[in-house]
Amino acid sequence: MTGENNSVGRPVAGETWWGGEVCTSTRGEFVCRQKKIGQEYVLAFPSLDLIRRNFRLIYGIGAKTEELLRKSGYQTLADLTGHPRWGKAAKEVINLIEERKLDRLRRYGAKDEEILGFFCGEQLVFVDLETTGFSQLQPLFLIGTMSFAGERLVIKQYLARDYAEEAAVLAGFLRDCEAKAVMVSFNGRSFDYPYLLARLAYHGFTHSFNPFQLDLLPPTRRAFRDTLPDCRLRTVEEQLLGVARHETFSGVKIPELYHRFVTEKNPRLLTEVIEHNARDLLSMAALVRLLAEEFWCRNGAGRSQGQEDR
Repeated sequence: MTGENNSVGRPVAGETWWGGEVCTSTRGEFVCRQKKIGQEYVLAFPSLDLIRRNFRLIYGIGAKTEELLRKSGYQTLADLTGHPRWGKAAKEVINLIEERKLDRLRRYGAKDEEILGFFCGEQLVFVDLETTGFSQLQPLFLIGTMSFAGERLVIKQYLARDYAEEAAVLAGFLRDCEAKAVMVSFNGRSFDYPYLLARLAYHGFTHSFNPFQLDLLPPTRRAFRDTLPDCRLRTVEEQLLGVARHETFSGVKIPELYHRFVTEKNPRLLTEVIEHNARDLLSMAALVRLLAEEFWCRNGAGRSQGQEDR
């Protein structure tokens, strides 16, 4: 970007907002920035074979019993339907899988990575928020999303140029993402999703955005807690994904930068914040693939049919 924008609400002649454009939703104007991702960000998901091999969905089967059953030749729930003790319970779990009773399967102990096998890439949206604080009473100003457009992943960011544009940002997000079946995040079950719902409620939105939550933090902890000093996304990037960031600010400074931008109207103040948000989304995509590979190795289950090239 060349030159400083001192106008309110519009870039100076010849400039655009961070490579995006001014868009309109049912609640007004906001800035939308969109970028297609190269093929190096290939996604792959565990198949339903993963959950079909989980004997611990059956009440009473623990690690020792599972080990004995596998040594006796039982490898899947289907194999177990003929067992004199566990056969009836195995059939019940298989019915839950066939009927896609995801809430009940989760209550039975199914992990997020197992339930992911019920979905395909087009049903997913990655979400990462940038907010003006940790309290849901404080506005958000940037919703970063990433989803499939055909065979390619596309990052789409919805940005409010001042506090009054938050409702427009939320309306734009709902227009594009309300129908998505899965929201992928990192700590989003605790932070991003509740924050989104709170801000939607604050602005009086009626909506049906109730996706299955695939929060990558719990499976990351399960897979790597013995090898990582902590499971923050930055640590995962550096030690597992080979990503080194060179940002000139810490995450806790993001609200301050946004408040300065609202006052000064200098787009440069948010350039790194917007790239930081996009980088988070790309790291989540890379982490999905890493976790899927880890699950295949640990559980011997393959990829979902048709997902090999995603």
